Amino acid sequence: MKRNETLLKKIPQGMAGFTLVEVVIAIIVVTLVIAGLIASYLVIQRNWQGGSKQIIVQGQGRLALNHICRHIREASNLGVSNLGRTLVIIRLDGGSLAYKYDEQSHTLNYYPDWSDQTSKEVLVNNLYKQPGNPIFLRSGSRKVYIHFRVIDVNQIDGYQGIDLSSSAYSRNM
Repeated sequence: MKRNETLLKKIPQGMAGFTLVEVVIAIIVVTLVIAGLIASYLVIQRNWQGGSKQIIVQGQGRLALNHICRHIREASNLGVSNLGRTLVIIRLDGGSLAYKYDEQSHTLNYYPDWSDQTSKEVLVNNLYKQPGNPIFLRSGSRKVYIHFRVIDVNQIDGYQGIDLSSSAYSRNM
């Protein structure tokens, strides 16, 4: 008994340690702080992924629009058919190419040689007509308006989309 009494006498008054209530409160506070940090990290990560996806969707749409406008500018003749879903371009060398919107697969297909329908390339996926507007609209003999929407909807990132429109004049007509 003397040994235990000696140890108790060496501990100064009020320095005996934490009470159970203090320890439980400290654990609760630390747990809340860690939970808040994890929640913040997850929200930031989801927003980052959504922003990255938005950049990709915008990039695909702009590349497609630039591709189409470049060919329109170099055209010797233009034709819009199929209620504005098909744009046929006659090149200066007499060859033809085309862009055709497929409503079933929501793709814009590029045909480097319009006479050979088997050599198509998908220019952009998840492309939709703007309501009430054709994709291609010819105005006069040299000008073409282009209107479309690129959308990507998934459960992780939600809705990512961009509406694009432009007009291009043929320089060679």
